[in-house]
Amino acid sequence: RLGDEKGSTAMEVGSYLGYTSRVLAESFQRVIVLDNSWAHLEHNAAYNSEYNNIFYLKFHTHLDSWSNLRYNGITFVLHDAEHDYDSVKRDWAQIRTLPDLRF
Repeated sequence: RLGDEKGSTAMEVGSYLGYTSRVLAESFQRVIVLDNSWAHLEHNAAYNSEYNNIFYLKFHTHLDSWSNLRYNGITFVLHDAEHDYDSVKRDWAQIRTLPDLRF
């Protein structure tokens, strides 16, 4: 467990197989999982099927609008999507605009 964040919402950008999603689901009231791959989202959903606080969204960090995520009370973001400098810098520029972000 990360700590007592049960009243908070986490967002995981890039979910792969869902192992980190599980840790987040045990620590946060709600977890929003973003991934550009249906295969990753489907595997994650199957692996974490006992958790009803994980919400899955097919999302491409370059092509989709981050503004759609602004009003979800997201307080924590774990970024594990594209790893090249320019992509990470661009994604964090968007993530920092989330109004409830604490860490």
